[in-house]
Amino acid sequence: MRSRPTARMGLALGALMGFAYLVFPISVFPGLIVWVLLLRESDTRLPAIAGGLVGYGVAVLVLIGGANLACASDPTCVPLVVVPLWLALGLVPLALGLVLALVARSAPQDG
Repeated sequence: MRSRPTARMGLALGALMGFAYLVFPISVFPGLIVWVLLLRESDTRLPAIAGGLVGYGVAVLVLIGGANLACASDPTCVPLVVVPLWLALGLVPLALGLVLALVARSAPQDG
């Protein structure tokens, strides 16, 4: 099996966008612009898109999960109120990315 550098690039950029979104939500728009510009230069877009969605979903889930775990042991901490919304914000891109990764893996490769 051939290495997929675009998938790794997508994972890294997706994870960075996930962390940036939770720190400063408006930062997702400049991140999307950079992602689109990088995808325009790539000949294999599907692995990069899949990697970006998986990276974003995992980053959001790790940060939200870590915050809830830290809050569980601290009696002065106020946990997140809308946990299902935050879980969906991470699980939906993760699931879409996994589906796209399976499609990209089964698609015929040139070369």
